[in-house]
Amino acid sequence: MSEDKIFNVLFLCTGNSARSIMGECILNRLGIGR
Repeated sequence: MSEDKIFNVLFLCTGNSARSIMGECILNRLGIGR
């Protein structure tokens, strides 16, 4: 059995608020929505 690790990720972007949204979307896609 393989156990998938679940990580909590926090994006902090002070220069451009769109970066955190883009980062969330990228990790959502790579993590298959988890």
